[in-house]
Amino acid sequence: MEIVFVHGAGSSADFWHWQPEAFPGARYVNLPGHGGEPPLPGGASVEGYARWLEGYVAEEGLEKVCLVGHSMGGAIAQQVAVGKPWWLWAVVLVGTSARLRVSARLRDTLREDYPAAVDLIVKWSFARPEGDLTYAQKVRRNGTRKQMLRTPPEVTLGDYEACSRFDLSGRVGEITVPVLVLSGA
Repeated sequence: MEIVFVHGAGSSADFWHWQPEAFPGARYVNLPGHGGEPPLPGGASVEGYARWLEGYVAEEGLEKVCLVGHSMGGAIAQQVAVGKPWWLWAVVLVGTSARLRVSARLRDTLREDYPAAVDLIVKWSFARPEGDLTYAQKVRRNGTRKQMLRTPPEVTLGDYEACSRFDLSGRVGEITVPVLVLSGA
């Protein structure tokens, strides 16, 4: 089975920095506009990213694929799954949903002050521990911040706007492959 990891909004394949040790033969894609790749023609959308991912799988000649998607990457994996491609065998959804809501505050901040928006994203993306952050927690948050700041602001804004339009809540029952959902408080 081929495993393809799909990152979330404003991120890149570098998001999966711990996974290659456990999944050395897996593929870690950079979506269009991310990680130095050219942007998606026509602007960002979950549907457009899903079509791009289907094209990637076809171009690479992959069969028996398990898609692992985080956040927007999970939305993309769900969008692919409702299309029932013959090559899709399983889906792993990490910290995502069938509907992704994005606050107007975050979208406005992405337009007006990208570093401040990234700080909000990082703050909202990690659990709030009791007490002070450990050194490892600070490093993890800082690494996520640095990685997101490498993504062009217009790409991240487009991603979050695409997420705010995404809603497969009425169609998840159409997914027929095995699905593992990973989430936490």
